[in-house]
This record gives sequence, structure tokens and C-alpha cells, in this order.
Amino acid sequence: HGRLVSAFQLPPHPEDVEGTEAGYDSDGTEVGDGAADAAVPALALRAVKAWFLRFFTSLLEKLPELYVMPPANVSARAVALDFFDEERLLSSCPEQCREWLSMLTRSQAFAEFLHERLTNDGTRHEIAFFNESVDAKRNRSRRALREREARAVTLG
Repeated sequence: HGRLVSAFQLPPHPEDVEGTEAGYDSDGTEVGDGAADAAVPALALRAVKAWFLRFFTSLLEKLPELYVMPPANVSARAVALDFFDEERLLSSCPEQCREWLSMLTRSQAFAEFLHERLTNDGTRHEIAFFNESVDAKRNRSRRALREREARAVTLG
């Protein structure tokens, strides 16, 4: 298998971050003392960030396919959301997710997210990092699909 080459160190799977579950009892309160316990919140924060990254890469992995090419006579008042096919995104998701996803795609934060990607000149490292994270997600999905197909052929 070829290894994914990245300009950035991708975060580990959140379940692979050692120590994120240590330092708390069953009701979520912090336990213990000493210097070792000080590292637990940092590890937990890293795991939360990794989960958010995985969530958004899964959610937005097909984002480039949803861009709409602007017409030649595009208005100067056009905004990034004018170049995004929200309906196609919503129709590709389960119905119970659509209301939340619709609120997300109509938010100012999402409009800025799109604007940054549509006007990217290739120098924004955080955009390259997110795009490489999406590519890594796609590669994991493809590998998992091939493995399921191989098992089905062997069993069938």
C-alpha cells in the first residue's frame, strides 16, 4: 500500500490519543493530583479537536463537487454562498440532519469558510491542511470499501 504524503502531520484518531480517558471518574469529575494530571486536559483537548476535524472532513468531503461556477456577468454583490449548491448537499444527507445542516450552511462562519476556499491563492496553510485531511478521509473510506468488497467475495 502507498503511504499518503502530507505536508502536515495529520492528527491521530481520537481513540489513539493515550490518556484522554484517564484522570476523570465516571461522572466526569477530575480525579488525582500531581504533574501527570496536568497533561490530561491538554490530551482531552487534542482528542476533541481531532473529533471535530474528523466530523467536518466527513461532512464536507464532497464540498468541491458542490461549488457552482459563476456566470461571466456575476454581480459585484455576489457572496460565497451564491457559488455553493446547498440543495444538493442537503439532499445527499439523511433527513434528520437537514435542518441542522441548513442552519450551518446559512451561517456567517460557513460563508467565510467558503469565501476563504474560493479565494485561496495557495498560501493558506490551514486550507491545505483541511484539504489534505479530506483526502486522507477519502483514502480511508476507499480502503475500507475495498476491504468489505474483498470479504464479501471470499464469503460469497
